Amino acid sequence: MGRRREFQEDDVVAAAMELFWRDGYEHTTLDDVIARAGISKSSFYSAFAGKQDLLARALGRYGETWMAGLFEPLSRPGAARAEIEEAFEILVMRFTGPLARQGCLMTNCAINVAPHDPTLQRHTRMLRGAFAAAMASAVARGQADGTISTDESAATLARVLVNALNGMSVYAKLDPDPGEMADISRLSLKILDDPKNQPARHRAANEEGRRDETCVDGADVA
Repeated sequence: MGRRREFQEDDVVAAAMELFWRDGYEHTTLDDVIARAGISKSSFYSAFAGKQDLLARALGRYGETWMAGLFEPLSRPGAARAEIEEAFEILVMRFTGPLARQGCLMTNCAINVAPHDPTLQRHTRMLRGAFAAAMASAVARGQADGTISTDESAATLARVLVNALNGMSVYAKLDPDPGEMADISRLSLKILDDPKNQPARHRAANEEGRRDETCVDGADVA
């Protein structure tokens, strides 16, 4: 019989996720992970193929834990615009909290690791794709109930929103200012607005602005 393992693989994956997220994949060595997990090298290699394998599993854990909080509103039965806005609120709180400067592990890997590693590129695409699909379903329900514009497809709006969330995670690493993050979130969500549902005074102001621009464009220059 093989010798029974004296450690939990999930504990090693959790330690790796924290280090990869905090310090970056390139700056984290396997010795760092092994020391953090409190296991021997022989024990590590009896369970993991190497650093790439460990990152793939760390990304999986990240999706099941940290990203699950964002998925939860979008995964509710009937999720639509209100749940999309709730997901953005959750992200603003996270990206202005104590872990803000770590950004998003998935986005960090997409920028720094995936371009050079096809296997990890697939893992990051799978995570992003699952989130975008949940977002698109919520957008489609919002379009059906009239709270979201139908000028663009649900898939297109979802991609823009997911891209905005990714951008916020990068911005947070530089300056996680709550007011600025709230502004970015609020304006990002405006792409969901249906112009037909704007108050009359807003429509009138927009039309007046367009007329002014037309006059300026068509004016003679002395």
